[in-house]
Amino acid sequence: MTENTEPQLSEQDIADLEALGVAPEPEVEQRSVLTLWRHIFSNVAEVRQQRVPMNTAMTVVSNWPKLSYQDVPVYHDVYHAYLEAAGEFLNEIPAEAFAFVGEDDGKENAEVYFDLLVDWHVYLDSIKESWNAADEDSHITLAALVDAGGFIFNATGLSGHLAAIGFQIDEPTFVAAVQAKREG
Repeated sequence: MTENTEPQLSEQDIADLEALGVAPEPEVEQRSVLTLWRHIFSNVAEVRQQRVPMNTAMTVVSNWPKLSYQDVPVYHDVYHAYLEAAGEFLNEIPAEAFAFVGEDDGKENAEVYFDLLVDWHVYLDSIKESWNAADEDSHITLAALVDAGGFIFNATGLSGHLAAIGFQIDEPTFVAAVQAKREG
């Protein structure tokens, strides 16, 4: 695990700060990116059951002009179903992988992150392969799939967290691993 290299405050330092009216900031517990992701996915099923807020409906319709407001509840359900299924992949990761933090997380869990990203990519590809433009709700499925993929793979999505722990991915290696998983 990564050691805390910041200087620790002595009891006298803390007393001096309190005398000045300054409270020391509490230590922030560091967690692995896997733990963060598990937390993010932990409420997807609950959100899926909730009524769609008006601002969410407006965002979906403005991002996907072929969707009507009446399509949004179906989109909401499909989108969250995709995320629920993606979140299930975290249940296959050994518990000890969640213990690493910081750069140790990126180094010790590099294979875990790589395999998880491959699994997510293959999962989303399987949905793409079954998509049919002639289906009545194909426009909804397409929108939900693109947004779920963005939630995971965009720079501001889940995979965007990995740079903070020094995890980098070699694109040709990743593409080859996805292809091998799809064929295997």
